[in-house]
Amino acid sequence: MNKKIDEKIKEYLREPNKKEELLKLLDKIEEESEKNKTYIDKLHDKIFKEIMLDKEEVARFIYINYNIFLKPNELELCNTEFRTRNNKVLEVDILYKIKEKQIFFLIEHQTKSDRYMAYRVLNYEIEIVNRYRTITGENKPMPMVISGVIFTGKGNWKAKTSLGELQEDIENGVELILGNEKNVGNYKLIDVKKYNKDELRKSSYILDKAYLFEQLDDVNEIVREFLLSYTKITKVKRALFEKIFILTLSSEVTDDTLNEIIKIAKIGGGEEEVLTMAQQVVRNEFKMNRRKGILEGLEQGLEQGLEQGLEQGLEQGLKQAIKGMLRNNVEDNIIIDSTGISKKELNKIKKEMRL
Repeated sequence: MNKKIDEKIKEYLREPNKKEELLKLLDKIEEESEKNKTYIDKLHDKIFKEIMLDKEEVARFIYINYNIFLKPNELELCNTEFRTRNNKVLEVDILYKIKEKQIFFLIEHQTKSDRYMAYRVLNYEIEIVNRYRTITGENKPMPMVISGVIFTGKGNWKAKTSLGELQEDIENGVELILGNEKNVGNYKLIDVKKYNKDELRKSSYILDKAYLFEQLDDVNEIVREFLLSYTKITKVKRALFEKIFILTLSSEVTDDTLNEIIKIAKIGGGEEEVLTMAQQVVRNEFKMNRRKGILEGLEQGLEQGLEQGLEQGLEQGLKQAIKGMLRNNVEDNIIIDSTGISKKELNKIKKEMRL
């Protein structure tokens, strides 16, 4: 929510006859919020697409998930755009093949559970086979596609992982007739939430760091992990690690701050420097949480009274920011100076957090 919108809201609250204008403004805020969610989803896609351009990362991904050992130079990146028989353009996220073989690895990224993912995967597999089957020749096996879905959403993945599980069944009949062939359009689900954080911290692979970042909700935690992990990453891959870090936080932290963090990472240092950097970033988090709190308060205000809603939003945003500071061991005097909260109220929040 920008400053102009913030000022307009206060103006409308002072004049009850402007309720209609306020409702229009709230619709605009909601529209902006939806655009922001779409933008963030695209950022997540970009993060994993960037990582999957690195063949070493892909070779390890294939080994970890499918127990197939391949050297990076055995992999070939394929065109991800397909033109269907209906002359429509279909695009997959990542597609690799084994050189000199018609064995393909399809990797999709999802931030939300999709009930029809197995159907989508089957369509992708058909298009891949259609493109490459003419190359194999009549007397050779058809291309094989091995599919996986990386899920980075906050909730649980509820969709079935094969088309057969979605289809209507004949009681006690389909398995006898089709056996395992029923499981068409199947894919392996890679849910990043299931990975152990401590194991991800030890890893020097960029994909593992992206999984770790996805599990962390707090901006300062991501900054801390980036700084502590930087020296573990090989020099050849540090540019990619920096890029993934920037993409992860670009919707929440300014470019100038991110570049300062990267400079500190390059210089190196111990955990003291990490904590110092976390304190610098916390100001950005404070602004972000304050805006979020105002928006939530305004939504409540439509039902509970607009003026009261704004007041609740400000209070909620402030409280979120203070909790973030406390989690990152920011000193009391810095919190009081930054937010204007009293010592008594700060102690009350600490008590709630059992600190």
